[in-house]
Amino acid sequence: MSGDNRDLRGIGGWLFYFCLGQAGWIAFIAYDVLSTLSAIRDQPSVADVRASDIHAVIICDILMAFISFTGLVLAVRKHRRAPDFWVCATFALGWISLFRNAIVADLSHPTSGPTSEESGALLRGTMVMIAWFIYWLRSQRVAATYGSNGEIRKWLNRVWLDKAQPTPTPQ
Repeated sequence: MSGDNRDLRGIGGWLFYFCLGQAGWIAFIAYDVLSTLSAIRDQPSVADVRASDIHAVIICDILMAFISFTGLVLAVRKHRRAPDFWVCATFALGWISLFRNAIVADLSHPTSGPTSEESGALLRGTMVMIAWFIYWLRSQRVAATYGSNGEIRKWLNRVWLDKAQPTPTPQ
């Protein structure tokens, strides 16, 4: 391994900020779930009106926290499958978050569509998801820390490169 790659090993740089962000995200989700449960306890009539929606939001929150916690453990323990996990998890978290936020928007204002603030948050969230997806696939630090950028990157390269290059025709 060259000296440059040795300097990139470990949880540092953007990988550190990613792990720190995941820890903060998990704490935020825990706070959100506890706040929701507290609101239901204090005003039971709220839960009666849209109980299934509120339960769906809580389940989405718990699922997102579980995925983030699992991935954070894999990343910090430098498990070789962490890059593959996070490539898949970024999309899973994105879809779960989208579903959850649609329910919350419907609970907040059922007769109108999403507000411009909610649309902006969706756009920012999508951009962040794509950025971390690319980071896990292409980062030199990820490759140095986990041994590679994962099997998914190898598969994507094989699929894209095979389709990008013309197949020789037999003569």
